[in-house]
Amino acid sequence: MPPSNTRVVFNRKMKAELESAPIETRLRPNQVLIKNHYCLISAGTELALYTQSHIGFGDPKVPWARYPAYPGYAAAGRVEAVGQNVTRFAVGDALLTLGRHQAYDVIPQDELAVKIPSDVPLTLATFGVLAQIANTARWVSQVQPGETVAVIGQGLVGNLAAQLFQVAARLSSAWTSYLSAVTWPTKWASIRFSIQVMT
Repeated sequence: MPPSNTRVVFNRKMKAELESAPIETRLRPNQVLIKNHYCLISAGTELALYTQSHIGFGDPKVPWARYPAYPGYAAAGRVEAVGQNVTRFAVGDALLTLGRHQAYDVIPQDELAVKIPSDVPLTLATFGVLAQIANTARWVSQVQPGETVAVIGQGLVGNLAAQLFQVAARLSSAWTSYLSAVTWPTKWASIRFSIQVMT
């Protein structure tokens, strides 16, 4: 009997529920079955979907801003099974995926998924997705070493962006004193992991 795939669903504005559905365990040749252990809640995107305030509600050209909505885009888990043609991953591998808030994911092996380094706890690995988002600022800005950078907004993504500018680009930052006073538990693990993912 296939395992039950318990998942979070927003069926309407301000209503979150758990639902169960079977998950197909007979994998296609290129598919990977992952049991998620942790997922990260996005206070921005997911709250906007939950409250129906996200841009795109009511616009038929935006298929993901509607109900039912299945939130989540950062999950850490372990490979439970692989299809016969899968070469990138093996049973037991720890993976970071763009998974939703659900017990299991079935993904093709070529989907964005990366092995989690053995020294990064699964509890912290999901923050690598947010660090990846923060790293976009560094790529887009094309700031050169030695230039001063000010990051406006010190939520988690802003904090990680400032740290990535300091660590990866060796830049002087206007927020150095602020950052030394604030330490996120993910500080170095997420940054190192994000840089590995990006390279």
